Amino acid sequence: MAVNGQHTGSGAGIGVLANSVGAGGFGLKATGYQAVHATGTSPAFSNLGAVTALNTAGGYALYGESTYDGTYSRATGTSGVTYGVYGEAVNSTSGYGLYGTGGLYGAYGLAGSGSSTTYGVYGESQAVNGRGVTAKAPYMNFYSDPASGPLYGLFHQDTSPVSGGIGVYSYEYCTNCYAGYFNNSSGTAGSGSAIYLNGRIKIVANTGAGTFTASGVYPLASYTYNTSYVNTSSLVILTPRTLNSSTACVTSVANGSFTVSFSPALGAAVSYTYLIIQQ
Repeated sequence: MAVNGQHTGSGAGIGVLANSVGAGGFGLKATGYQAVHATGTSPAFSNLGAVTALNTAGGYALYGESTYDGTYSRATGTSGVTYGVYGEAVNSTSGYGLYGTGGLYGAYGLAGSGSSTTYGVYGESQAVNGRGVTAKAPYMNFYSDPASGPLYGLFHQDTSPVSGGIGVYSYEYCTNCYAGYFNNSSGTAGSGSAIYLNGRIKIVANTGAGTFTASGVYPLASYTYNTSYVNTSSLVILTPRTLNSSTACVTSVANGSFTVSFSPALGAAVSYTYLIIQQ
């Protein structure tokens, strides 16, 4: 045993103290199969680690380097909540509890195949407007690997939602962006489809759907309705809301408006509901 340090008293004693004040120096340097092996056994100090490292000069409190695992940590407890790695940033509003960079994975999480629910990665935020998990990438923020054959690429469940809660929210704001894109290339055969819904579709009134009343000088042969949600590539579907004997046909679709023609011409005002589908 090259070095043996032990502190048996109470309080913040030190078994081994190593210090280096020179630039590039090492307070403690160890090499070997297990360069450093530390165990902590006192439940009275369960909030302290087997190894406690402190650096106040802006460097690394704990730095590990290896050809395989820079730092390896394992929790072997069989009950309660255990952490293989636990990180906390307590004083900085922009700090990271855990920060990882790598050539392939910045962070990699693997959960065991136990009978209970397991998590490869679990993120939680206690702030009202916080985010449990935030991902940022030049091309794809979240990716679900289809090679593992999951039933759900993305699964969300909230058994106690707040009023007005939203399971999945997607937002894009540009003239040629899509808030959501769903593709099932085999949807032309069998029962598959790009989207499967169990329930109603709700569209904000007077956007992609709405109601207007065709009125004007009678007999009314046509009526033009203005809406910024329609353009020359739009498909407009009409449903009459008022009984009448005229046939309505969308005869013209322009950027910002569509025109409905009536045969025979309307003799009184008629209300219609419209649905706009972009092609």
